[in-house]
Amino acid sequence: MFKKDHSGVRSLKFVIFGPAGAGKTTLLKLYSFIQNHNKDGYEEEIISINNPLEETALFDQNVFSIDTTTKAPLLNYRMFAVAGQPRYKEIRSIILNGADGIILVLDFQKQNINLINPILDEIKSFQEKEYVPVIVLLNKTDLEFNQKVEMQELSELLQDSDINYLEPLYPISCIDAKDDMVEMVKIEKSMNFKKLQSVQAILKPIMVLTNRVINQKTLKF
Repeated sequence: MFKKDHSGVRSLKFVIFGPAGAGKTTLLKLYSFIQNHNKDGYEEEIISINNPLEETALFDQNVFSIDTTTKAPLLNYRMFAVAGQPRYKEIRSIILNGADGIILVLDFQKQNINLINPILDEIKSFQEKEYVPVIVLLNKTDLEFNQKVEMQELSELLQDSDINYLEPLYPISCIDAKDDMVEMVKIEKSMNFKKLQSVQAILKPIMVLTNRVINQKTLKF
């Protein structure tokens, strides 16, 4: 069954999950930018609870509609990006309740690989109680690191965790997508962001996850 908002529109709850610093809030802002922009420019509607260092302290949240075909029902996303620090484990557990899908955001930094396993353990524990599809995004492909995690290493780490996730893994760059959108507005005076390859890269996984959830709910577009 689909949940509905106050106006009766069907909605999906997606939780952006991952270790601290992986780019979860940035990804949520980009989704919001792409979906909520208007002719006067970008209006950021994201709700954030931050600490004094401007890091996510509890969660970030936004609601936006998805573009579908004319035959499809209107569908809203309720999107949460949860803080990744270990001390917010209980908050993450609360936010996961009622989730239709999980967007797991990891990054390629070798120095952060030890932060991944505790996050995978939390997802595994949650899936043992309730199956929720997970899609995996590998952020920061744009950066050069002295020690960069290979795709194969991350893939093996995920396989060893025994979490149930959708393949393939999706390499993305939130920074490239943001820069490309800013450049498009500046040079082309256009906001047709979805034709940009860097934007398509971050949108494709959410559509794959959406289709999987819809199929589970036995409602076809």
